[in-house]
Amino acid sequence: MAQHGTSEVPVLDEALARRLDAHFEALHVRLDALDRRLDQRLSEVRAKQEEDLMLLKAMSCQLRGRVERAERRVSRGG
Repeated sequence: MAQHGTSEVPVLDEALARRLDAHFEALHVRLDALDRRLDQRLSEVRAKQEEDLMLLKAMSCQLRGRVERAERRVSRGG
């Protein structure tokens, strides 16, 4: 009977190894998917930052123009 139990140990070890390999592969797949989602989200954030920066630059130019016009009016006495 003791021999029967010892002969199953390698079979159990192999089954455990296969299950662990399957779990690690599944984790790897999930990590790859998370990595792709993170890259996509970072790209979206960068694009939004670029849009915001362009808007701020445009608003700054517009404000600068208004200040310059107001200063000219004041200097002309108007």
